[in-house]
Amino acid sequence: MRTMVGPIGLVILQSTGFCNMDCSYCYLPDRANSRQTMDLPTVAEVARLIFTSNLLKRDLDIVWHAGEPLALNPAYYRKAIEIIETAKPPDLTVHYGIQTNGTLINDAWIDLFTGHKITVGISLDGPRDLHDRYRKYRNGSGSYDRVVAGIRKLQARNYPFHFIGVVTAQSLPRAADLLAH
Repeated sequence: MRTMVGPIGLVILQSTGFCNMDCSYCYLPDRANSRQTMDLPTVAEVARLIFTSNLLKRDLDIVWHAGEPLALNPAYYRKAIEIIETAKPPDLTVHYGIQTNGTLINDAWIDLFTGHKITVGISLDGPRDLHDRYRKYRNGSGSYDRVVAGIRKLQARNYPFHFIGVVTAQSLPRAADLLAH
């Protein structure tokens, strides 16, 4: 059986396995202790492998996701984007994205997002009671208020964002609440 691969239009990069939260449904087992970071030479090698492939679309989305990408600092992403932009073919457009729990958003992050037109996804599971049921800090407190604070910072700067959320047995019967929220 012949398998077709490509074209590549989306690449997900995990810059760190560390997360500042302890969501009960997370699939990363060592998210509290992991201090590993995708080093910049690895970013360069990933870019080389992608850009020398004959499987690319004309537009490529690169999204940092898993762990909490904002646990690193904006300088890391500035350098990573510089490496990728230097390596990419001139006829290829690269769009960048970050999927975050939103709790660490501040002006420095929004400056980075703005400067590189980074698409921002916020993980929010709906109203406070649904969100805080699973998205907690290690001390057991819910994260809803800090997520909303991050959202408000984006709104204050008129920076667009979108949401993703986990649908659970508790939230499924409240689909209308999820959408309204």
